[in-house]
Amino acid sequence: RAANFLRAKPGGTILRASNPESVFLLHRTGTELFAPFTLTRLGPDGKQLWSAATGIGRLQQVLPGADSIALIGERPPVPNKVPEPILVLVNVATGTTNTVSLWR
Repeated sequence: RAANFLRAKPGGTILRASNPESVFLLHRTGTELFAPFTLTRLGPDGKQLWSAATGIGRLQQVLPGADSIALIGERPPVPNKVPEPILVLVNVATGTTNTVSLWR
């Protein structure tokens, strides 16, 4: 649901990685309104190389890079709670994530 290929810049070409040649697909993993996003790396044959759960329900910004992709957003909303703003760094080679809270 809500699947999009990552682009190198807004309105630009699709972001590509090498070793192996691949593209990145950002999509939701559930049917609820703010289901968390997952970032998946796809090979040229369309097969999944890795998939990384981001924990982001409301995505605000994606910053692609050569070694990692940064995603900024909020965790999925919980009734009567303010959603936590987070930064998620996804390693392009392995798909491992590092999540940092942006609350002060």
